[in-house]
Amino acid sequence: MKWQLHKSMTITVKAAFVATVVACVTFRSSGVVTEPGAMDVLKKAVHVQGACAAEEGFYLAHQFGIEKFDWSGRKTGHVDAPQHLGDIVEHGGRIYGAFVLRGEHAKKRNARGLICIWDKDLNPLREKSFPYRFDGCTFVGDALLVGVDKFSQKPQNTVTIMRLDADLNEKDQTTVDLGYPNIYNIQTMVTDGKSLFLGIYAAKMDELDEKGRTTKWISRCSELTPDLKFVKNHDAAGFKCVWGFGTVPRSVSGVDEPVFFTADRYRGKGTVIEIRFFVQRNGEFVPFEPVSEIITKGKQQ
Repeated sequence: MKWQLHKSMTITVKAAFVATVVACVTFRSSGVVTEPGAMDVLKKAVHVQGACAAEEGFYLAHQFGIEKFDWSGRKTGHVDAPQHLGDIVEHGGRIYGAFVLRGEHAKKRNARGLICIWDKDLNPLREKSFPYRFDGCTFVGDALLVGVDKFSQKPQNTVTIMRLDADLNEKDQTTVDLGYPNIYNIQTMVTDGKSLFLGIYAAKMDELDEKGRTTKWISRCSELTPDLKFVKNHDAAGFKCVWGFGTVPRSVSGVDEPVFFTADRYRGKGTVIEIRFFVQRNGEFVPFEPVSEIITKGKQQ
């Protein structure tokens, strides 16, 4: 049986009288698209906030929760979020989320930020409140890194990153100068094990209001070392990494080099989301051209 996911992408499913199904997926640079209606929450939530992936599929976060998908783009799970969920990351079979709290939610918890943890099926496991607004998160080793938004809509050349231990205790905070003005600190955060990549709203400085603030931006990607030293800024043209940015597990990609993905509206409109794949060439992100079939496993329906 074949599922047509996209005019340039097909999934072939080999079914047998066994309890499993093996799906051979060939990803094209045009990506994987979510099934119609699966992300209609974006009519209210506006856009994807964060993304991450595991062997069985990928997760898309928005203001109000998380949607789980298999690699065909079929939705397989959902969970609501307490308030503004910024970014998510998978680590050790768990999903971690970074939040901004406002209004009654902030008053109720006497906090401005929150870290939540779910299992891979999106059952809640734990949450912890903090006096900081969070967005952008990933793991480097056993440390959870989260972006700390101190200035919101007021442009700054710096970003702040907090490290937390496995018990969500704060270890330290580091401020890094990116060399260009940004707003809302860090939107997304990803590591390939060698570098740390930040999805950033680069502020449009010609559109400031009378208080020196702006909500106008362009997408940028900044690279740091794992110990948070600045490396370089990447040209983000065609690589919109601020609305969902993650890495594909090697068990799924079937290749040795890191494969990254972004999540954005299919053809720039509507609520269908396209997952686009990238690798690095000469230090820049380029669309991923498959070198082998991607094998994933799932249970027979």
